[in-house]
Amino acid sequence: DPGGCYSIGTGATDGVDLTLSSSGVPFSLYDDTGQYIAQVPPAAEVTVVDLSAGSRVQFLLGDC
Repeated sequence: DPGGCYSIGTGATDGVDLTLSSSGVPFSLYDDTGQYIAQVPPAAEVTVVDLSAGSRVQFLLGDC
């Protein structure tokens, strides 16, 4: 199934982690044979959802 009306992609550039959303061309899809196809949406269709750099504090669920 095609899913929702947007596609999310993640990556990093110059030490900055990015989460991107495309409202048009998806970042990837599967063709009729099940082959994975990576795509690059036009910049005008992409929005930065989240970006971060440097050290990030992470925790484990239930960790005291």
